[in-house]
Amino acid sequence: MQHRKVIEDEWGASRLEGFSDGVIAVAITLLVLDLHVPDIQAGLFGALLRQWPTYLGYVTSFLVIGIIWLHHHHIFTYIKRTDHMVLFLNMLLLMSVVLIPFVTTLLTRYLNQHEEKTAALMYSGTFLLTTILFNVLWGYAAGHQRLLRPEIDPQVIHKLTRRYLLAPLLYLFSLPLTQVNVKAGLVLYILVALFYTLPADRLQLGQRNDTSQERMN
Repeated sequence: MQHRKVIEDEWGASRLEGFSDGVIAVAITLLVLDLHVPDIQAGLFGALLRQWPTYLGYVTSFLVIGIIWLHHHHIFTYIKRTDHMVLFLNMLLLMSVVLIPFVTTLLTRYLNQHEEKTAALMYSGTFLLTTILFNVLWGYAAGHQRLLRPEIDPQVIHKLTRRYLLAPLLYLFSLPLTQVNVKAGLVLYILVALFYTLPADRLQLGQRNDTSQERMN
């Protein structure tokens, strides 16, 4: 009975990741709906250039959602099993991710207008919420390695945890920054996304076993 439960839990992790991939794919696809073909007879190049806020929002949000997907996939190479709380926390994370296309449209529509700082605040707040929920999901799964593969080196877990905790701090900093300079906040979002494209670590399954074997030899 216990063996059957472990198998079901492992299948649950695969199903959760597959469902999450689908939701994130929809969210990242929705971003392109803001890109419109200008309906003009002449001056196409100039009309395209005037849409630069939309392009900037598209690139920024695409990078952020893409990085979320990248690291979501990464942590599920470590997570072996799921439980009800993991499913719930993952659902909250996806709810926040799906909100990103909306706040992207909000920001690009009001950029360079009187209400741009309010739109930027919503944009930054959504990124902050998303990274907090991501950390809560990872923290719950990694706590005491309750749902992780037992052969993973604890040092790898600590390294990932420290790295992921940096993102909410950076987005928290972006809240006052966007109230001073919205474009500087957008640059910060892109830099954060580029930083998290770097590999956090190499999967080190079985490292403890290998180390023990070396000592025995």
